[in-house]
Amino acid sequence: MRLTHEMDIGCEDRPGQKGFVRACDLLDEENFLLGVRWIAPDSTVPKKPHRHPLKQANYVIEGTGTVTNGLETLSFGPGDILLMDGNEEHYFTTASGIKMLEIRYR
Repeated sequence: MRLTHEMDIGCEDRPGQKGFVRACDLLDEENFLLGVRWIAPDSTVPKKPHRHPLKQANYVIEGTGTVTNGLETLSFGPGDILLMDGNEEHYFTTASGIKMLEIRYR
């Protein structure tokens, strides 16, 4: 068992098409990732095109925005859970800042 505060997780700022996302990964293994994402206000992230082999789930903690996969665009806000298939191209846009939990899995 262990306890970790989000502010104690190592983070890196990743540039997007516009703005940036601060990615803080607590667990990053071959078939599983758990992290917190802060998307800066007025951002489109990450750089396009973006896809990865793992499925992805995001739980939105605060802020509102959209996620696009090239075919459809969904608006989201606090309490929403976003699900994406592996290798599904996607990117996020926001006018306000966003905080969300990200899980990638096989």
